[in-house]
Amino acid sequence: MIVGILNLTPDSFSDGGEYNQLAAAMLRAEKLISESAEIIDVGGDSTRPGSSCVGVIEEWARIGSIIEPISKLIPVSVDTHHAVVAKKAIEAGASIVNDIWAARDPEMFSLIARTGAKIILMYSTIKAPHFFEYNEPSGDLISNIRKFFEERISTALTQGVTREQLILDPGMGAFLSSDPTKSWELIERFSELGDLGFPLMLGCSRKGFLKQPGEKNAQERDAASVEISCRVKAALRGRCELLIRTHNVALDKLSTVS
Repeated sequence: MIVGILNLTPDSFSDGGEYNQLAAAMLRAEKLISESAEIIDVGGDSTRPGSSCVGVIEEWARIGSIIEPISKLIPVSVDTHHAVVAKKAIEAGASIVNDIWAARDPEMFSLIARTGAKIILMYSTIKAPHFFEYNEPSGDLISNIRKFFEERISTALTQGVTREQLILDPGMGAFLSSDPTKSWELIERFSELGDLGFPLMLGCSRKGFLKQPGEKNAQERDAASVEISCRVKAALRGRCELLIRTHNVALDKLSTVS
């Protein structure tokens, strides 16, 4: 499934400030839909390396007016790690919560259990609310990711969330580690996570570890992003559902049917 990215932030690393007005955001959403996005992921709090959480009031002020009109056109995922924001978004029509902090807000899992929404749990070593602080893991990469997910899944199930509501995102870029070689290792070993029994999210679009010498903007990373999507999809061989979170929906959609 293709998940189109809609950032309503002034400081996103790729398209900050381009869609943080309602009219521009709606035009962007309509374009993503025309390019065959199946979900739109709406975010109001930039989590680029070096950023800090803006807080629930500002985050909701940025996204509150856009979720309802978009959700009438297409399923909406809200990119937030705050249960308060997730609750408002679900009430406005969102059906998925994309949580880079993997429901470490103590109210998040109970919210998901009550509402029936799905949640994307992302493996990360970040320390919210500062997205440039990390706990560097040691040992085998995939073993660390599995251990992290096992704990998060167990906690979710004990709080009434069903397995069908869970999607797992192994993390990419700085959210995985400050060492970019870890992201490349994860790409090569991504298929090892296919037997976990859950849909997987791939979120490598325009990430910093794809930066090329001499590039002028992050859009120049689209071809590399799509190449990775193709490699991961081929390696998984249909063992689980794959959600591809992307800025360039048209290009990624073309790759999925070619």
